[in-house]
Amino acid sequence: MPESKIYEQGRSLKIHYLIKDMFHVCFECGRTFKTLQGLHIHESSHSKARCDQCGEIFSSPQACGRHRNTHRIIEYHPPPHPPIPEIPFQCNYCASKFSTAEELDNHVANRH
Repeated sequence: MPESKIYEQGRSLKIHYLIKDMFHVCFECGRTFKTLQGLHIHESSHSKARCDQCGEIFSSPQACGRHRNTHRIIEYHPPPHPPIPEIPFQCNYCASKFSTAEELDNHVANRH
């Protein structure tokens, strides 16, 4: 093998190792990533985002997206209590009340 060919292979190997160990650098903060995808995901964290519903500002679009979901949550409101039935018949001898005259008559006959 000619000497120039060995040199080329050795040089290529050095370049390969340099590239293999190269990190992708965030120009905003200097943080490094092994993959370009990791860098892109991280870079989005530097862009601010504003909630279009309430105007609150977040440090990243992802944080804003999580916040936006809170606007979609429907608050649970339990149904109102049913109205207390009117009990118009009160015993003249005690504090008992009844919903029908017949119940009152039975009460008076059995208790008083």
